[in-house]
Amino acid sequence: MKRLLLQFCSSKDIKVFEKNHYVRKMTTDGRTNKSKAVGDVRGHHGQQIHYLIWYETDYGWKNVGAISGGSAVYATGVRDDFFHITKENREKVINGIIDNTLFRLELHEWNLASRIVSLWRNVVVKDWESLYGVKPFALESFVEFAEIDAVTQRVGSLYLADNWTRVGETTGHAKNHVGIGLTGGLHGNPFTRQNVPKKIVFCKWI
Repeated sequence: MKRLLLQFCSSKDIKVFEKNHYVRKMTTDGRTNKSKAVGDVRGHHGQQIHYLIWYETDYGWKNVGAISGGSAVYATGVRDDFFHITKENREKVINGIIDNTLFRLELHEWNLASRIVSLWRNVVVKDWESLYGVKPFALESFVEFAEIDAVTQRVGSLYLADNWTRVGETTGHAKNHVGIGLTGGLHGNPFTRQNVPKKIVFCKWI
């Protein structure tokens, strides 16, 4: 079996992979003069951790993608039910969940994606605790359902192969942070809500 390596890196190092990823790009809706340019990846917020993926090929090591973790989504029903998160314990436990915010793989071989996710979840738990002083207890990932070609669809099979649980789907509505930042909802700075693509939610206890 060929070897894999995750190289700890900065958010700048993964930008080329983000551009090719299916994550949402900035649109004109709700954009301010402080927002990123239209078409740019919206990027990461909060606590975050990034890795370049290296794979040993017959011709030497090759950088085949990137994978990232970030702060957990604050609230979503199916995830909250799975991890028993309530209004009473949310503030206490939410920082113990790592969200797989980016996974872009540009080499397609059988079982490679699930091998990478398995390696990542073992590495990221230790690095997250070292960086942020929090021992994670769970992982989450939100897969935007998309048609890749006429017969293939993105349904998160790689997570199922690594024994994650598909817990359901998001509602398709989200709070918009554009022009507000992380202080939205405070001091007369209200959120707006927007329609977003529904996502399949995968969770895993550590």
